[in-house]
Amino acid sequence: MTFRFHVFILCLVLLIAIVDKTFAQQSSKTSQKLDEKEIKLGKNYYEKYSCHSCHGEDGISQGDLTQAYKKYADEVIINYIKRPDYYKNLKMPVYSGVIADSEYPALVKYIKYLGVKANPISK
Repeated sequence: MTFRFHVFILCLVLLIAIVDKTFAQQSSKTSQKLDEKEIKLGKNYYEKYSCHSCHGEDGISQGDLTQAYKKYADEVIINYIKRPDYYKNLKMPVYSGVIADSEYPALVKYIKYLGVKANPISK
């Protein structure tokens, strides 16, 4: 193989790497915008269903939510919200049939956001 061919292949690899990085950055920005939108929507649900009355505006109150983001999978949080009595929590209202299934993903995203916000990673 000739030297020109090797240079061509090297240039092609570099071009692919640059294009891939550009698309990854754009995808990351789009993902961040979607997350911000979903978090805002989740905050609306958090307020709509009066979660803040017991859990506080920042998730730290009678029912501390700030560790939920690392302790529980989304489905567990959803099941807990729907039927807290199943988990022997008789203080929290049962939201099964009250909160629409389509609202849970954004609500869970916001609950997890509260935990991340309350527990910043030190650099």
